[in-house]
Amino acid sequence: MLYFDTEQAAETAGRELLRRDIWAVLQYQPPERPAGAALRFVLTAAHDEADIQEAIAAIVDVLRTCRDSANSRSTASDFVL
Repeated sequence: MLYFDTEQAAETAGRELLRRDIWAVLQYQPPERPAGAALRFVLTAAHDEADIQEAIAAIVDVLRTCRDSANSRSTASDFVL
């Protein structure tokens, strides 16, 4: 699970992941972070190691891109790695 300080940040990351064929479940106000949001991921027996490595690389890239974009707009980032 990935936590975000704002719903907008989670939505942005989730949309970008979907463009890369990574389906994340968006959860608003999770109990662990009621003021924010989270993205959850599901693995099944149908996923192989290559699928998992591809997903991890995409997630890391999207989070870095979103964080860098947020930092270029302000000094605070809504993205939590």
